[in-house]
Amino acid sequence: MNSDNKDIPFWEERETCWVSSNKQCTPAWKAERIGRIPASLISEVCGRANYGPAIRTKEPEETAEIICGLREKSFKPDNILAMEDGIVGEPLVRNWYSEEVLHRPITQVGTAIWKEDTYFSASLDGETKTDEGMDAAIEIKIPGKLNKKFIEVYESWGKELNNPHPDTYIFASHYDQMTAGSVITGKHGCYYVVACLKDSTCFHQYIKTDIKLWETELYPKALEFHTTYVLPLLQKHNIQVIMPK
Repeated sequence: MNSDNKDIPFWEERETCWVSSNKQCTPAWKAERIGRIPASLISEVCGRANYGPAIRTKEPEETAEIICGLREKSFKPDNILAMEDGIVGEPLVRNWYSEEVLHRPITQVGTAIWKEDTYFSASLDGETKTDEGMDAAIEIKIPGKLNKKFIEVYESWGKELNNPHPDTYIFASHYDQMTAGSVITGKHGCYYVVACLKDSTCFHQYIKTDIKLWETELYPKALEFHTTYVLPLLQKHNIQVIMPK
């Protein structure tokens, strides 16, 4: 989709959000995110992120500077390699999941801006429908090795054991990102797809949108973070936040 085409609106209006026609990772897409808390950082700004020892949790001021475009994200060499694997592997996994598992189309989503609070945004790895025809998001993760917890959960399904709550085996940073993205884009739930390309293993599960978590914890804490740390920077540096047109 070419946002320069005058026949195609720059912003698509939906029930819960506006969606930009600019593709992910383009300069225009990056500009649209400035000043907004993206779903990918919702866990961090709420103090719930549990990335593990390989990735340092940032100070609030540093995270706010990144959100405002005043500071570049810094990554360790191992993290950069993992990100590169994700960039290369995500389209492959998306196509495979669409054709071999869901048997229906998956489309990528650029910047989606929440109508209820335009300082919140999400960029989905994909969107599709459930078997029942409900709107669903897609979140793809490509780790170097599949988490043992996923294997244990998969085995419990085979034994017809009670399914533990997803937040007991999914990283909070992933669970919160899916929650925020689904709320902002008005999705019933999200297909969580974790694929390890090196050993051809995959864990996937449909996660229903956790509205309670969003309303009682994620949104209130993220709003407080934005008010305390982000808005002052926007005002101090006279940063204009791009709004849907």
